[in-house]
Amino acid sequence: MDQPSFGWVATMLSQVVSSVIHTVTFSLWRHDLKAVEASSDWDRVQEVLSSSRFKSLKKIAFRISLFRFDEYGNRIVHAIKDRFSEMDEKGLISIEFVEYTAFF
Repeated sequence: MDQPSFGWVATMLSQVVSSVIHTVTFSLWRHDLKAVEASSDWDRVQEVLSSSRFKSLKKIAFRISLFRFDEYGNRIVHAIKDRFSEMDEKGLISIEFVEYTAFF
């Protein structure tokens, strides 16, 4: 399976012009773990969110969909906190897990 690309996210965010955005929310799936761990796209996202265009930012929320909280849940929490460590230290990072069920 190919690793998803999140380069478009930084590109889109870099085009935002607003001084009133308080929250940015990312919705991820379990299979996005490798992209969060390895992709440099997220470094660019952090760079854009740290810029003056997002000076009123109070929260960066991550909603992660899982069948159940397991090792992948732990790994994605660590990957997000490592990737966004400066923002996590400022208390901006929020991580929420959403359990979903599949119908087969």
